[in-house]
Amino acid sequence: MGIKQILYGYLFFFFLFLSFPLCSTSDVIELKNGDMIKCAISSEDMHEVTCHTSLGRLTIPKNSIVNITHSSPEENAALRKKWLMQKKEYKKKLLTQASTVQTDKDGERLVKYRSQWITPEEYATLKKETFTKKQGRLKVEREQHEALLQEKEYKKRKNETIEEIRQGSMRRSREANDILETDEWLMERNAQFTIFYNTGDIASFAKKLKDISSSYYEKAQNDLGLEKAFILNERVEVFLVTDPVMWETLIATVSHVETKRGLANYYKKEIFLDAIDTTKQINNFFAHELSHILIEEFVVQNLSKKHSIPLCIKEGFAHYQGPVATYILPKEKLKKATTSNYYIQFDKLLAISTYPQESLQQELFHTEAASLIEFFFSRYDGKKFNEFLIEFAKTFHRLAPRHDTVTPEITREIMYATIQDSFLRKDFAGYASFEEAWLRYAIKE
Repeated sequence: MGIKQILYGYLFFFFLFLSFPLCSTSDVIELKNGDMIKCAISSEDMHEVTCHTSLGRLTIPKNSIVNITHSSPEENAALRKKWLMQKKEYKKKLLTQASTVQTDKDGERLVKYRSQWITPEEYATLKKETFTKKQGRLKVEREQHEALLQEKEYKKRKNETIEEIRQGSMRRSREANDILETDEWLMERNAQFTIFYNTGDIASFAKKLKDISSSYYEKAQNDLGLEKAFILNERVEVFLVTDPVMWETLIATVSHVETKRGLANYYKKEIFLDAIDTTKQINNFFAHELSHILIEEFVVQNLSKKHSIPLCIKEGFAHYQGPVATYILPKEKLKKATTSNYYIQFDKLLAISTYPQESLQQELFHTEAASLIEFFFSRYDGKKFNEFLIEFAKTFHRLAPRHDTVTPEITREIMYATIQDSFLRKDFAGYASFEEAWLRYAIKE
């Protein structure tokens, strides 16, 4: 036989093969236990594969798979359609296949299953149980896989936290470093905040606080009249303290404690929160302490470190962002204090540079400070508050460069000059008319 004849023979059989239609194929998943699953894969990610088989839908963990052989989308679609038709005619086929169906002496139809003759109902139950067991095995494997991923994620976050604690030790306060040395810590982090927590019980709260912290940050910036966000030099570090002894030790190291559940260190950009009970106003304490940091940063970035504003304005703004109810008197008590003339007069309120220690004076200070800022925002927006703060800080620095020696007489002069040099002169003749309008607002029902 010549070469041409052999070549023609091969070509004949090749074209003959192409003339037959190809059989529809399926995706094939090979498992580590040796099983081969013919299926149509519907979705796949780095953790698991979801597919459809002739018995139904399966979800298989990736760590139990050795290999996947894919077919085309058209072939998969044809196969799924075929399986759907088979499912509809399943019972009918069982009863019509002569090789697997017979009748017993009573005329009842039986189906052959693993060398035994059983009823169609029993056969369907066994097939369902087999499928359920397979699904159960895959579920266990998936849960084991998820547990392994969680363990890996925990180790990764733990290592990241250790590295963050190590790198930031030089810039942190002594109190913060002492806290981080006492226990194992994890962290949640976003663009503005690093939140440290040391127990699994508050892990979900730490994540929630991370998610909502940016909204508190943005609100404070808007109320400071900032069209473009100013950028802090570093993230604010938040410490969720759940140990009562540790918290009491921390409180004891601070000379001036504003509240018993929250502390802020502006210079180090740190917030300490009593997280023993996360249901009691802790979000308000966070917003409150954050506001202290941001208003201080506002003055520094817009003027200088030498400029300042009165404590009552800082505290009032903090209450406006995160009100602390335990420090605020009811309206009727404030009204009684003003009508009986034992409230803290406006000039004295502006002159206070440290938190009052006597109980009533402390309550009046916080209540009047909060009311003062509420009064301002009832009439003006954040841009006006921005203008007011800058003008007041400039005048304050010019007339009282030593802020710790400010007297009520000087604060009246500062407030009068601020009114005359700002937009406030359109609404107020001077210091007295401003105080009168504020008091009317503070005690109104």
